[in-house]
Amino acid sequence: MNGGRLVEIFIGFSGVVYIIGPQVLKGIGANTLAQLAVLGAATSYAFAAVFGRRFRRMGLAPIVTAAGQVTAATVVLIPLALFVDRPWMLPLPSWEIWGAVVGLALFFPVP
Repeated sequence: MNGGRLVEIFIGFSGVVYIIGPQVLKGIGANTLAQLAVLGAATSYAFAAVFGRRFRRMGLAPIVTAAGQVTAATVVLIPLALFVDRPWMLPLPSWEIWGAVVGLALFFPVP
């Protein structure tokens, strides 16, 4: 961490504060929580880049680290998704939706 990096971080956070604006000081509402969630996602993305370089030096392939990250996020978020969305209460997808999914799988296979 050098002076240039600290200036970059300061400018980045200043931009976020400018975008969120002074309405944050008036009270925390739905918009403020959403904006903080975006800020948290951006911070997590920055940490992922740092950890990605560390894993590369350890000799791990990028696809392995990406798969591990997505798998860990899925395991952590499944209980929350089940609690919030209650997928067993949602209606089943229509045949058009199933047709679109099958069409995508048939005509755009993963290489």
